Amino acid sequence: MKRFLTIIGVVISVFTLISISACGGGDTADKAASKTEEAKSTETTAVAEGVSGEELYKTKTCFTCHGADAKTALLPNYPNIAGQSAEYALQQMIDIKEGIRANAQTAAMKGIMHLVSDEEMQTLATYLSTLPRRSGKLSTAEDSEGAKLYKTKTCFTCHGADGKTPLLPNYPKIEGQNAEYALQQMKDIKEGTRDHSQTAAMKGIMHLVSDEEMETLATFLATLVE
Repeated sequence: MKRFLTIIGVVISVFTLISISACGGGDTADKAASKTEEAKSTETTAVAEGVSGEELYKTKTCFTCHGADAKTALLPNYPNIAGQSAEYALQQMIDIKEGIRANAQTAAMKGIMHLVSDEEMQTLATYLSTLPRRSGKLSTAEDSEGAKLYKTKTCFTCHGADGKTPLLPNYPKIEGQNAEYALQQMKDIKEGTRDHSQTAAMKGIMHLVSDEEMETLATFLATLVE
């Protein structure tokens, strides 16, 4: 009987040691994982804070599609982004990265955005907002069909009478935008292909705009007068 109790005691002791070891190992693993995540977070923030927007614009290859000055896009269906508000630019980058905005040429950009951290997106957006836009202004001649449509279709309500003083900072500046790009965005919003962020407000208006009128508006927005 004593021998039996001794064996039982040994077994209990072994299980106790195993349990303690497992718990201790779990705590150690959790602490190590936590430190690793903390280190990654610190490293990402440091990279974002230590690199200027101009440098990021180059290293993240933004210039390849949008031009070295961010206003001479590689293709006419790519947007000019110089001077865009930081709030709007940031929201577009976030939405493209997360797949919320997936229309037109955004697939090409999404392939790059997974390499850009949240802090870097903020830095890039701020940098773009400081760049000079294309020179000139919208023509407001009464005989311009585009100018008339810009008023009657109430585009000025959200984007400003000059196309570059939007009602809210997360609305885009559209004056001087490439006609092909502007036209594609209007069509995509009307058809629901682009359906994110603030586009719901615009979609309510676009069903009143015909394809021909969209072309006229796009051409008008791209026209600059010195």
